[in-house]
Parts: sequence; structure tokens; C-alpha cells
Amino acid sequence: MSQFFLLIVTCLILVLVSSTPVVRQSFEEEAGSIPTQQRCGPADWNAVKTRLRNAITGHPEESRWPGRLLRAGFHDCFEGKCDASLVHELDRAENGFLESTFDLLRRSTRGTCVTLADSIKIGMELTMDIIGAPELNCPKGTVDANVAGPLGEIPTSEDEPDVILAGFRRKGFTVEEALAGNFGGHAIGRFDAGSIPFTPTETTFDNEFAQFVTGHSPAQSTGFNGLISDFKLAEHDTQGIVEKFANNPGALNKAFASFMLKLCSM
Repeated sequence: MSQFFLLIVTCLILVLVSSTPVVRQSFEEEAGSIPTQQRCGPADWNAVKTRLRNAITGHPEESRWPGRLLRAGFHDCFEGKCDASLVHELDRAENGFLESTFDLLRRSTRGTCVTLADSIKIGMELTMDIIGAPELNCPKGTVDANVAGPLGEIPTSEDEPDVILAGFRRKGFTVEEALAGNFGGHAIGRFDAGSIPFTPTETTFDNEFAQFVTGHSPAQSTGFNGLISDFKLAEHDTQGIVEKFANNPGALNKAFASFMLKLCSM
């Protein structure tokens, strides 16, 4: 009889335990247990884009921000993945002048579920809007890296054309996309990321930079400034593609759109 009674009590305890509601964690604890990319959506990403736009509109250096945001995206993604590993690499010479860009991105995501990695992509999208380039819609939901990316992945102005193009091919870009990324990207922003614009219209996307490097030398500057590698690419066996971009803005637009989408999808 006592064994039967004990069995009944045990069953009742199991029923009570299984039906007792679990006390919810605090919002912070609960949110922290869910991958960030599963908690964010278009409304969150658009809110960050609005913050970024508002922050740079009317800024004393407003004209510099599109180039800065685009450069941050290229330097982060081209290493292999758009994961904000760049934030751990700001002491590298190739990433000079990017500290202020990351300060802006951090402020724009503060208090939101948006990762720094996704904010870099949003910055690239905003840049394309501002400069009048083809619309860009990057895939979102990337978790931030906690370590730096590999060294030696970013092309330098001293690299020869074959070295530059080989680096782009390793990342999955065609030669045309690589050249569009170079000459389209250098249509905006600053020659040294600091003081000297590439073109007289550094916030407008067009094919004027491709026109300038075609048939000019680095010494022939009329408001335009290019890297040594830009002029070498224009004289390489890729000259025909550069001339096509110089003569056909639609061709540059199409190739640049393809390059940017592939870049921010890495």
C-alpha cells in the first residue's frame, strides 16, 4: 500500500513540474540567446540607414562620407567576408582614416539589433543612393567577427595590373567587374582618403574618372587625381574595357552594380 501511495505522489509531482510556467529571462538575457540576424528585419536596417543619412547630411565633411563608407565596405568585404573584421584592423596602414567611419557606424547602430557588419553594408547601400549609382540591396544577417581578417588582401597602388586582377579573380570577380570596381569606386571619394579628391565631383557617380585616366599620365592633372595603378590598368591589356567604360557610362553602371552586389554578398 505504501509503495502504491509513493507512486501516486511521484506522478503528481511530475505533472505539476511539467505544467509549471517557466520564468522568462530578462529581455537582455533572452535577446542575447537569439542570433542577432534572426531578430532584425527591414525596419531595423532602414532605421540605421536613416540615422546614417541624417548624421552625414549637413556635416562639415558631408562630401567625404560617401567615399569613406564605400571604402570601409571594400576593405572589410574584400578580405573574404563582410563581417566587420575590419574594426580589428584599424592599425594597419591600408586602413588609415577609417576610425571616424567606424565611430559613425557604431553610433548609428547603438540601441538596435543591427550588427556592425550589417551597418557596413547599409553604408554601402546609402552611398550608392547618394552618389546616383545603381541601387544596391545587400544580404543582411551577418554576425560580427571577433578577430582580424588576413593580411595582404587589399590591393595597393604599387601593385602591378596582373597582381591586382589576380587578387580580384581569387575572390570570384570577372576582369570587367574588377575594373568597374576600381574605376567606379575611384569616381568618388578621396585620392589619399584624406585631402585630395579623385575627381572634381567626388560625390557623383559617373565615368569621368575612366575618361581621365584614358590617354593621360599621372602628371596631367586638371582637377583629377589617380593612383599609379589606375594608369597602369588603363594601359594594360585591359585597356579596351577601360575605354569602353570611358565611352559608355551605361556599361560602367551595369558592371559596377554587379561588382557591388557580389562584394557585399561575400
